[in-house]
Amino acid sequence: MNRVLTRDALVKLAREWQESAVFLTACRLDVFSYLKDYMSSKELAESLGIKERYIERLLNTLVILGLVEKAGGKYKNTSVSDIYLDKNSDSYLLGLKHSAHMLYYWSFLYDVIKIGKPAKNFSYVKPVENWTEDFISAMEQYATERAPELVKMLDLSGAGRMLDLGGGSGANAVEIAKNYPEIEVVIFDLPGVIPMAKKFISQKGNFNNICFMEGDYLADNIGKDYGAILLSQIIHAHGKEDVIRVLSKCRKALKRGGRIYIHDFLIDEDRTSPPSSVFFSLNMLVHTEEGDTYTLREVKEFLDMSGFTFLDHKRTTKGSDVVIAKS
Repeated sequence: MNRVLTRDALVKLAREWQESAVFLTACRLDVFSYLKDYMSSKELAESLGIKERYIERLLNTLVILGLVEKAGGKYKNTSVSDIYLDKNSDSYLLGLKHSAHMLYYWSFLYDVIKIGKPAKNFSYVKPVENWTEDFISAMEQYATERAPELVKMLDLSGAGRMLDLGGGSGANAVEIAKNYPEIEVVIFDLPGVIPMAKKFISQKGNFNNICFMEGDYLADNIGKDYGAILLSQIIHAHGKEDVIRVLSKCRKALKRGGRIYIHDFLIDEDRTSPPSSVFFSLNMLVHTEEGDTYTLREVKEFLDMSGFTFLDHKRTTKGSDVVIAKS
């Protein structure tokens, strides 16, 4: 559906980035973790090791955004900031620092579109510190919220052994392990990711039916004799050739008749809906060489070219899709 925009709406649209920049800068600085009680800008500046003049301007803007209260020249979190933005809170939003990193890379969107390369390929774009840690933390929050619904869409009865390829924080594996204690769940991911997965999983309990494999699924052996394989939020990071290569590798790793479950954001044939998938497609231009959001038709073609037989397609209430096929 087309948006109806006025002149004033266009001006507002051009400036909305400022609020996100203020908010996410404060998140990167962990400002909200210091403001459980009232604190002066000088005290906060000393705690953060930055100049008072700069943090005071930021704090005053956070007041305008409703994220911080100001009284007697001192600052304190609002209740919502205490709940969701203080890293010591049980409800802390893990994904915000990753959003801040995305904002940085998206600031080069003009260059990405004009030159035709992802932002990381430009010599003047600095690598982001803690990218992997903050990305996996964001995925932990994302996947934990969605895993219960996702796992209900998977029929893993009798699978015996299943692979969570590119399993990230392990949130999906935990939900599978809880619902199918008889199944061995193998999480495969990069060597730098597996320790983070182990940390997040250990915070949720002791799961004897979860094990780990380190490697690059594009280049390394992913194991064999699986009854099922889950690819959650994987294929969008790759171009068509690599998607088919990964799917072909998965088919060979599955037992005969084993199932593959592809969980991702699909885009409609006109490529202008749903909005979240359209923006995500642009996000893949910013961050990857060939990544994209794919249509259901394209995913079916990838599966067919990899030797799979399409079985079903389901839509989650969170706007993502699950495509099911068998080897």
